[in-house]
Amino acid sequence: MKKRVISALILMAAALTCFFASEVSRVIFFLAAAGLCIYEYSNALNGKGVYCSLWVMYACMAVQAFLALRGTDLGVFLAVYVGAVYVALTV
Repeated sequence: MKKRVISALILMAAALTCFFASEVSRVIFFLAAAGLCIYEYSNALNGKGVYCSLWVMYACMAVQAFLALRGTDLGVFLAVYVGAVYVALTV
C-alpha cells in the first residue's frame, strides 16, 4: 500500500509539472498515459480471449495528439474517433 501511495504522489507531481510547463508537455503526458491505458486494456481483453486491434488505438491516439497540438476543432476529434472505431470493428 505504501508503494502505491508513493507512486501516486510521484505521478501527481509529474502531472502537475507537465500541466503547468507548456501545452506540448501536457499533450505528451496525456499521450503517454493513453498509451499505457491502451496497453493494459489490450492485455485485459486478450486475457479474456477477445482480440483487440492495438495498432488502431495507438494510431488514433497519435492522430488526436497531433490534432491537439495544432488546435483543431472538436468536430475533427470526433471524426477521427468515429473513423478509428469503424476501422477497429472492420479489422
